[in-house]
Amino acid sequence: MIHLKNLGITPHAAGGHSLGELSAFHAAGAFDDMTLLRFAAFRGGITAAKMHEAGTMASLACDRKKAEEILDKTDGYAVIANINSPAQTVISGERSAVENAIRLATGSGIRTKHL
Repeated sequence: MIHLKNLGITPHAAGGHSLGELSAFHAAGAFDDMTLLRFAAFRGGITAAKMHEAGTMASLACDRKKAEEILDKTDGYAVIANINSPAQTVISGERSAVENAIRLATGSGIRTKHL
């Protein structure tokens, strides 16, 4: 694998989203090449899961606290996946739980987007 250090690049920080998170952790030295490949393969398998087996994600136009309140009222498994901004929180989990959270949020006047 080509490493940034082989190219003479020494980053001060690294960030990523989705698969990029794995690359950022690897670049920061959190795990070795083989672990990166295993994580990427595992993630790919989950992403390729059949629709009825896969979880899902949604964006809620609210802060983390409000999203937590909604998730507390939701049956099933759903968690905060990312805080994109003070006014946008992404949730993920079991399809039925995320869809329930979307209904609760929409009912409270919160804009949602099924991802």
